[in-house]
Amino acid sequence: MHEQEMTADEWPFADSTNTVTITTRQVLREGHPVLFVSHDSDGTWQILCGTTTDEADALVISLGEALQNDRSIASLADMPRGWSARRRSRWRQAAAGREYSLAVVGGAIGSPGQLRPCTVPQYLA
Repeated sequence: MHEQEMTADEWPFADSTNTVTITTRQVLREGHPVLFVSHDSDGTWQILCGTTTDEADALVISLGEALQNDRSIASLADMPRGWSARRRSRWRQAAAGREYSLAVVGGAIGSPGQLRPCTVPQYLA
């Protein structure tokens, strides 16, 4: 379903469909799974995979396009500003400023291995 085809009753977010959302080339074009979502204090959403911190990989899209790309983020629609969520399989929400173990030493994300903390990139200062 295209974002413009959604009725107001179907749209799960309080924010509008054209809310600024930061994602990465890996998520939008290469199909990497979304593993981290933040609802920044300025209202911006970040929909990230945790595989890159290179600003050259950053893409600015609408929240509607982000939802169209990954419907699972609808479950985070009521996440307050300043909060973020991470997942391996199920979302876990936390207040801003926390670190998450998304990087894996010796294996792919989600596989057995030693997890190490990594900070989530903030593409907009």
